[in-house]
Amino acid sequence: MYVHDLLVPAADRHNAEIYRKVRIADVVDIKHLTSDPLGRLALMGHLDFVVTDRNHDPQFAIEFDGGGHESKNDHLKDEICRQSKLALFRLTQNSTCVQIREASFVAYLVDVWFYGQEFARMQATGELGPDEPFMMSAFLRPNAKNVFDSEFYYVLSAMARLKQLLNTGNPVEHLNAASISMTGPEGQYAAFAQHGNFCGSYRIAVRTISWGDLDAFSATRELSEFCHALAYHDLCEDIKACRSEPPLPRPVIDIPKEIAYLKSKGFRLVLGFCTPDDW
Repeated sequence: MYVHDLLVPAADRHNAEIYRKVRIADVVDIKHLTSDPLGRLALMGHLDFVVTDRNHDPQFAIEFDGGGHESKNDHLKDEICRQSKLALFRLTQNSTCVQIREASFVAYLVDVWFYGQEFARMQATGELGPDEPFMMSAFLRPNAKNVFDSEFYYVLSAMARLKQLLNTGNPVEHLNAASISMTGPEGQYAAFAQHGNFCGSYRIAVRTISWGDLDAFSATRELSEFCHALAYHDLCEDIKACRSEPPLPRPVIDIPKEIAYLKSKGFRLVLGFCTPDDW
């Protein structure tokens, strides 16, 4: 119920529908599955959530890997979605709690999907050039007053908070911060931010099993921005904590070690701002 409530506001924005406990065979064509076990599970198994467009055509599915979840058939569900080109995202209890102020990562996932589809439509009809990059910040509020009036400027908003917190008198002091975001082999996200001896980090344990027909790289880049912004907010919290008594800074030297460890696990760079060479 909690995940459903997170999905509703974003789904309403796009006139989308959310269905719970949907039989897999009702959203995929089992004739195209390559083995009997896949077909049997499609007929008997269910997906936790399926989000459709306004015409009730399935867009993507969400599986909640939380307490009480039966996981023995998960790999079969994953393969069904891959073969059917149905996007599938697996969320954990922690990833459903991730948010920046009132904006939840789960709702942002819905926004990225539908705005990504709208972007592809606009390119196909010639409203946008073929080389135009997909950026969530390009989608403005309905009552926008300027080209920067988007609710999806998460990184810039976080950097504005950092600038206010540093308060050094240098109007571009926040630009001396360095940051990086990475994605894992199953679509996990990790990000790090550093300013002087202060550091912040964040991870989002979503697993992307299939992107369906969405541009995987563009969507991954935009989702990584959410994690990137959270690393900046964590950096701000580190600065605030170090100003308390006694100061408890986290060692910046540990960041390259953690990045190296993630790289050894298959993580790759998505975004980087003013990134130190040794990152």
